[in-house]
Amino acid sequence: MSQKQKKDYVRGQEPAPSLLNHYRGHRGSINSIAFHPNLETVYSAGTDGFIMSWNFRRETRALRFEGHEKPVNEVALSKDGDLMISASDDSTVRIWVPIIKGDFLSLKAHSAAVQSACFNPVETSQFATCSNDKSVKLWSVQRFKTKANTTKFRSHEFIASFSNHTNWVRSVRYSRDGRLLCTASDDKTIRVFDLRSNSCTHTLTCDAGAPTKADFNPCGGYYIGVSTTAHSFLLYDARMEKLLQSYTNLNDGPVNDFAFHPDGDFAVTVSEDAKIKILDLVEGRPIFTLYGPRTGVLATAFSPDGKLFATGGKDRELLIWEPVLLPYSEDEIATDSNKENSSGASKASERASVAGTESRNISRSGSKTSASSRQTIHSIS
Repeated sequence: MSQKQKKDYVRGQEPAPSLLNHYRGHRGSINSIAFHPNLETVYSAGTDGFIMSWNFRRETRALRFEGHEKPVNEVALSKDGDLMISASDDSTVRIWVPIIKGDFLSLKAHSAAVQSACFNPVETSQFATCSNDKSVKLWSVQRFKTKANTTKFRSHEFIASFSNHTNWVRSVRYSRDGRLLCTASDDKTIRVFDLRSNSCTHTLTCDAGAPTKADFNPCGGYYIGVSTTAHSFLLYDARMEKLLQSYTNLNDGPVNDFAFHPDGDFAVTVSEDAKIKILDLVEGRPIFTLYGPRTGVLATAFSPDGKLFATGGKDRELLIWEPVLLPYSEDEIATDSNKENSSGASKASERASVAGTESRNISRSGSKTSASSRQTIHSIS
């Protein structure tokens, strides 16, 4: 959708997100989703142990990456999309060159299932992992180009380990400048690590159940979003160790995953109750509820340009959505902030507590889709 088209919409009267495509190919639940920076490909990881690569061009066949011996919990791409990382219940992490016959590197990163892994957005040779062994680890990978201009891996190196958590660590994410890590654990804490000192600098206690994921807001700073098992989504200022927004009772089941829009003004959350929520973080309220999936939704991700988002879960189906989200200008955000300050109360928190009745409900039957979008599977050995 062009920027000109977006300018024709009035905030609060945007059309509902439309369903552009759906893909099937996994033999189990979809646990994780990642868009390639080229905006033409999306990856999904599943309990079947496979990673699928789906291309939006219908004439292009899907690819399947094999190698893990147990469910794959997460898949992520480097900033340029030239490397892919996967984390699995088989205690290993794999680094891939995500092309046909591309090289890969497998390492036993932990002594238990690896729940999450991601690349440093600045130093893309570095990556972080976390596990059911309660630890968080930092690594680096060395690669080189052959005479045929193909990428090969030379080795990997362990950098550091953090053992501050007292229970399984569910997610790990870098800040946008690559200097911080945030982690979410079943011990009901979110921790922030400063990689310059390799120390834990801030600890947030989650009172709304156990956190399922934590991530930095793209707007920068110490703003961290958290999804929880207690049907909630929370937004913190980690530097002040302060809760800014609390979307309690957002769903009728655990919020399994969320994704920030690249502008940081919006978030998509997905839940065990099969509902997809779109949140306006500036106004502090949900604006859409989507009912596309047939059962619990486990994963979601925005495309790098924010024009699309994807969802997947227990029905084994990957759905591609096109929302119309109008980014806020700095003047709009300043005006909204001044209104809240003058009221003497956090309007965002008030809205969030009753927001379940404020969003527009959209069913899958009202969205467009096409059976011809289903793709065949090509296996990579």
